[in-house]
Amino acid sequence: MVLLLELEKTDYTRMGEFLTSAGCDVKISRSERDICTCSQIIIPPIADYKAVMKKLHLCNLYSILRMVKKPILGLGSGTQIMFECTENIQNNGLGYFCCPGIKSEYQITESGFQQVHLVSDAGLVQGLPDEFEMSFSEGSLISSDTPGTIAVLKNKPEYAVMFQSGMFQAVLSNVVESAQWGEQIIRNFVSGN
Repeated sequence: MVLLLELEKTDYTRMGEFLTSAGCDVKISRSERDICTCSQIIIPPIADYKAVMKKLHLCNLYSILRMVKKPILGLGSGTQIMFECTENIQNNGLGYFCCPGIKSEYQITESGFQQVHLVSDAGLVQGLPDEFEMSFSEGSLISSDTPGTIAVLKNKPEYAVMFQSGMFQAVLSNVVESAQWGEQIIRNFVSGN
């Protein structure tokens, strides 16, 4: 079972349906028991980094997520909590990725499709062409100097948009809106590529 981590009071129905259509046996939860018994975890996009980090600490999920030894995929803005910390927010993230973090000067200023270029053949991107389009929401980006970078924006290669470090993987795009490429990424994650 793949756990879609319920981090905020939001409707996860569309994301759950997308994950099911991509081949996941998905459960939406934030219980310690489900985190410990699932095979993989997906961290969905989030709206409020500080509130989510506070909830993770108050519910003892921060420690559990740091100790659990299973594949974890961050999606969209949910990737923020996977990094050590960000430049402008001093709270520590989960520390799955070590980097300077998300910098405010690296921004996508309007939602829409952007060309992505692969710089690695990591398992998460198996079956994807070297260049393809994915949908992005407005938000901050991360320097391509980040260890584990596997894809960058084609027209701005200094900005990384996908990462893989062992069993931890992150995709800054909106996989639901990215159609076939988003589904391929989810299938790769679920199959353990």
